[in-house]
Amino acid sequence: MSDRTVKRWVKAYQESGPAGLVEARKQRSPIDPLWREACLDVLNRYTRESTPSRNIVIDQANNLLTERCGADLAPTPSNATAYRWLDELSKGRYSFGSGKARRIAADRPEAPYGRLRATRPGEYFVLDTTRLDVFAMEPITLRWVPVELTVAQDLYTRCIVGLRLTPISTKAIDVANVLHQSVTPQEPVDDGAWPFHGVPSSIAIERDDPTADDATPSIPGCLPESIVVDHGKIYLSHHVRSACARLGISIQPAIVKKASDKPTVERFFKTIRLGLLQQLPGYKGPDVYHRGEDIESQAFYYVAELESIIREWTARVYHRSKHEGLCLPETPGLELSPLEMYEIGLARAGGLTIPSSPDLAYEFLNVEWRTIQHYGIEVDGRRYDGAALNPYRNSKSNCGSPGIVEDSSMRLRAR
Repeated sequence: MSDRTVKRWVKAYQESGPAGLVEARKQRSPIDPLWREACLDVLNRYTRESTPSRNIVIDQANNLLTERCGADLAPTPSNATAYRWLDELSKGRYSFGSGKARRIAADRPEAPYGRLRATRPGEYFVLDTTRLDVFAMEPITLRWVPVELTVAQDLYTRCIVGLRLTPISTKAIDVANVLHQSVTPQEPVDDGAWPFHGVPSSIAIERDDPTADDATPSIPGCLPESIVVDHGKIYLSHHVRSACARLGISIQPAIVKKASDKPTVERFFKTIRLGLLQQLPGYKGPDVYHRGEDIESQAFYYVAELESIIREWTARVYHRSKHEGLCLPETPGLELSPLEMYEIGLARAGGLTIPSSPDLAYEFLNVEWRTIQHYGIEVDGRRYDGAALNPYRNSKSNCGSPGIVEDSSMRLRAR
């Protein structure tokens, strides 16, 4: 502010009092409410449609106003005024941006936003799957394939408690595998930098095992009380629901078509893309517009190798990085990492442990009901046989027998 401006204000106040300080320049005239209403109606039409241009919206708003008021009475503004007010009316709507963002903005609630708040580790696990922006090599056919990453994230600590990388598409068995990781001890990376929250504080081992007295996991943890998932078939399948029911885990579906209902795990997917994937060979970018030439020829990491790289990056980088979303109400401004938040939460609330056993992994496999024939049991064209079936061959039963099937191998366990 210059001295001349201050002197002008003082002189105006001395001559006219407080009224002299009012801006005397001509203010911008407001838009006619009838044209404003017509423009909003046109913008609402394109919420679910393809993105239009500004010219089309203005022309259609003028035509709509003419239909309502008549050609002689329609108060249509000039092009400059129409463009200026169109920018204001479309603010926050993404009317001329991404179609997906426009639909998400239209589905926002008008009431104040609510938020799922966790008070301790293991209270809520958020599960989600995304297609990674990188190609990998399939070990059998030696062809490039797209891969999908499924993760389970603890909402309180932001720690990744389980992940699985699958080629092409994710199945229900992969989701169950991620849940199994969250409640079983995993091999720690870099001095426990992978804090699996579901690790029991003790492991029950059969008494004929000579190592029973020395079996103590290095990291404590907790059983998830609830998991937050979307409405995909793999998450609401009978396989996943039955596994959660056997362990007493509640399933809380997210709001339909609202990615912001799981913002923490969505932010993790962006973090891993910017922090890791774009530095790897085979990175294809977030869309076709950003894709390079002949990216498929650069993908030389096998799927298992790429998963190992993601696990190591999560343990060494992500779990040790400060997160703006992690805070303690009693200590404002304190920056915390997921690993530090995990230690704080465990010290305050402890963990919900489960009696572990060598058979725990079978609780996460799919159960199939089949009759026992003279050749064994047949599931999806595969035949399983073993000495455990001998007492039941060629015997009549009113119902089938349950068996636990591991789809990734040729094994079946009778229950």
